Amino acid sequence: MRRRSVRVSAREDGASAVEYALIVAGVAAVIVVIVVAVGSVLNKSVTNSCDHIKQTLDSNTSTCVSSGP
Repeated sequence: MRRRSVRVSAREDGASAVEYALIVAGVAAVIVVIVVAVGSVLNKSVTNSCDHIKQTLDSNTSTCVSSGP
């Protein structure tokens, strides 16, 4: 009788490990989607800010970042 309960317990541990792996994969997928969505919004915001700064300063440079000394 004890052997059967140990076998069932081992099977349940394997199943719970798979369940946790699926949860982790789902959370990772959600994080990737959020980062991609926020990244595009931030990129647009920075680009708009750069364009506004260029217009305000009436600069002839093509980017907001200097090329160095």
